[in-house]
Amino acid sequence: MEAASAAAAFSVANDTYGVAGGLSLHELLGSIAPILGTVGSVLSVIQYLSCIPTLVEVSRRKSTGKLSAMPYCTTSLLSLLWITYALMVPGRMAILGINAVALGFMVVYMSVFLRYTDCKKQTMVKYMSVLLCYGAVISVAVLFATSVASFLGNCCVLVSITMYASPLAVVPTIIKTRDSSCMPPLYSFTGFLAALVWFGYGLGSGDFHVWIPNGTGSILCLAQLVIWVIYRTPYSSKSEEVEYYDDVKPYGASEYYSVADTDVPDYISVDSNSTVSSAAYLLLDP
Repeated sequence: MEAASAAAAFSVANDTYGVAGGLSLHELLGSIAPILGTVGSVLSVIQYLSCIPTLVEVSRRKSTGKLSAMPYCTTSLLSLLWITYALMVPGRMAILGINAVALGFMVVYMSVFLRYTDCKKQTMVKYMSVLLCYGAVISVAVLFATSVASFLGNCCVLVSITMYASPLAVVPTIIKTRDSSCMPPLYSFTGFLAALVWFGYGLGSGDFHVWIPNGTGSILCLAQLVIWVIYRTPYSSKSEEVEYYDDVKPYGASEYYSVADTDVPDYISVDSNSTVSSAAYLLLDP
């Protein structure tokens, strides 16, 4: 009876996950893996291009505001690791190509961020840390790992998950200000789609170094979208007030003035300690 029940359960599972022609889900994904790799590459490029409006606005405002450099740093490190991994593992040209493109985008974005950030020294430390981490990983892999490709793949898994989670670093700020405009939704949405496709590619190619981080990444990107929706402030109701520290008043009292306010006293000056009451002034929320 138990054997019959097990056989019946297996039959149901096979019917559930099977497809036309008797192919299993794994076999189907394997047969279309090259297509998934191409689609994933296109979606990833769209994801990287989605950062352009944000950085154009940063250039126009000449300030990075509440944006974090961490997503660019983790993506750069990940691209370097994936390029090295793809060069060592046969049949990973899709991974090699898209990460070479990603690295080019990140170099440009990091240059723009460095130009307009107020924390240039801290940002440079983060950028140098990317190269140091890459050098450390390669050194450990060559000197101590029994399989360099496997070790690099494991590192890619960890860094990929970190990359997908890095936009969540601004969640405390979002909760505090109840404004999610510093989390670009288009980047999270395209990242969600790309992660799903790369997840399928990883399953089809039988490479857990690809499907584990991208499966996790799709969940993290979905979480970003949920947070953005919860704390999204309609553009028409966003405050464009800036909090200026008044050096004339005792104890550095602060006052709120509109960005376009012509009644701001002449003796009030904006310095690096000025804070923005709403991230709307960066217009990062489409």
